[in-house]
Amino acid sequence: CGEDIQARYNMSLGSLYGGMCLGSVNTAAVHAMAYPLGGMFNVPHGMANSLLLPYVMRFNLISDLEKFASIAIGLGENVDGLSLREVADVAVDAVVQLSKDVGIVSRMRELDIPEEAIDEMAEAAMKVTRLMNNNPRRMGLEDARRIYREAY
Repeated sequence: CGEDIQARYNMSLGSLYGGMCLGSVNTAAVHAMAYPLGGMFNVPHGMANSLLLPYVMRFNLISDLEKFASIAIGLGENVDGLSLREVADVAVDAVVQLSKDVGIVSRMRELDIPEEAIDEMAEAAMKVTRLMNNNPRRMGLEDARRIYREAY
């Protein structure tokens, strides 16, 4: 695989594009919560974000229903006849399905993360204030614990 120059080029280009996108979007709680999974359990950051994203989306949903509705529409979901709240919920469901489609696990226990680590992970995530402060909905320590438990 390391010998495949085209694959290496494509990976580096994908990494560049990802970095360019992240530089201007001010990532938030999901990234902060993904860090402990990587730092404590060597879970790749992309996988950790994908696993946690639907749970954090559900927490953030009420902060901007229109934005979440636009995600559902952007993902091509059929939202005809649904209320704004229902369309926002569809966005989360679509992200869950996308993760399943590409083989991303949906629970931390599938990665052998011990349930006893939840408190320590929540405390670590809350210390990433530059990201937590960007979250569209204020998240406290108990919220982070609850999200990790839901993802367990």
